[in-house]
Amino acid sequence: MTFNWLYLKQNYSLSPIKKIFALGVILSLFSCVTEKQHEKTFFSGKIKNPKDDYVYFLKNETVIDSAQLNKQSKFKFELDSIDEGLYTFKHGPEFQY
Repeated sequence: MTFNWLYLKQNYSLSPIKKIFALGVILSLFSCVTEKQHEKTFFSGKIKNPKDDYVYFLKNETVIDSAQLNKQSKFKFELDSIDEGLYTFKHGPEFQY
């Protein structure tokens, strides 16, 4: 019995569409490996009836940051590398989770 190499070449070669699909699968696997980037978190708002000049940002009753109200009673926090969890912002005697 003789082996027909021409038969293998015709039946086992990849079509251009299969080559593109295989390349896409390989590239998508490599694109999933990324380094964790530190993203900034922005938190802002407006106080309708200000009772104090500052707004405090807290976690577990510990002040993380504070922001002063501007002339329009608006505030803005820009926080780096914040952890997931429940946070509180406080203005005067009022607070919100």
